[in-house]
Amino acid sequence: MKDHTKNGKIVYLEILRTVALFFVLYAHSGEGGLLIYNGTDSPVLRFAGILFAGLCEFSVPVFFMISGALLLRKEESLGKIWKHRILPMSIITVLMVVFQYVYFCLRDGIAFDARQALVFAYGGGSVTQQWFLYAYLSFLILLPFLQKLASKLEEKHFYYLFGMTAFVSTVVPLLTSLFDMPSAGITAPFATNILFYPLMGYYFANLFPEAEGKNKARYIAIECTALAVLIINALMNLHSYKADGSLAYADWFLYIYAIGMFVFIRHIGSAKKTAPFWIFCGSGVFGTYLFEIQLRDLIRMIPLNLPGGFAQYAYTLTSLILVMALGFGLMAVLKLIPVFKKYL
Repeated sequence: MKDHTKNGKIVYLEILRTVALFFVLYAHSGEGGLLIYNGTDSPVLRFAGILFAGLCEFSVPVFFMISGALLLRKEESLGKIWKHRILPMSIITVLMVVFQYVYFCLRDGIAFDARQALVFAYGGGSVTQQWFLYAYLSFLILLPFLQKLASKLEEKHFYYLFGMTAFVSTVVPLLTSLFDMPSAGITAPFATNILFYPLMGYYFANLFPEAEGKNKARYIAIECTALAVLIINALMNLHSYKADGSLAYADWFLYIYAIGMFVFIRHIGSAKKTAPFWIFCGSGVFGTYLFEIQLRDLIRMIPLNLPGGFAQYAYTLTSLILVMALGFGLMAVLKLIPVFKKYL
């Protein structure tokens, strides 16, 4: 890849990590953030809340795109993948599930139950967002096959993959909605997070041309399309919210948002002057995600009485940035310890 790098890092991917983390935190922000559209009489705030409620879902797909961009261009042995990727992630996953369970026991005065901890570890996590760790572990288990597959695919295969995703994610639910049909029997012929998004990340990072000369038009076309779809989808969700209180179309265009954000950040995110800052932020993303609960609890200790509305929303967004800043700083300190540096 011809993108600007520093210390083996690709700057725009570090920016993507940081942006994606912000929207992960936003997706967990509850009434004062993600669900702000439920508790406001302001049409502006309601529309903004609905727009961002749809947009924030792109964050996890982008993480898988980043992994695909970095890992699918390699061909590693089964032994190396299991020893250096699957085993460490398995250890991290189990330890974090148990750690969170113990933390909740101590924080909320719950008696520790070893069986319950085991149930959480087996069942997918003691907090909702830990499903991502299990999904990522699934991706790593398939990594040897995906690396071989990516090296053999031609550009037309990526278009085919995109078309199939568009059909299942958008066309099928559209037909279902238009003709008042039950849920369609057809299912996606691939696992979206562990196949589609990693392969799209590989394509747009390694095979898609640089944003130079005539190629800039391709970037701009994708970015404008994604922005237009975002606004149209927000209007669709606003209509469904007024009709029955739901965001009925929230998942229809997720793949477009993820690809649009990836292409946009690659387009603008190669500035050398800010590279150290983004590399610092990117290096703390995973650890901040792991300790999100504890960082949020620290922020909640700040006593504030806000009137709600725009003030509450502004505070929520500010607190998310503060959580990230605390997390990045904490990760920088922890990485001075060899064992944490290896796994975080």
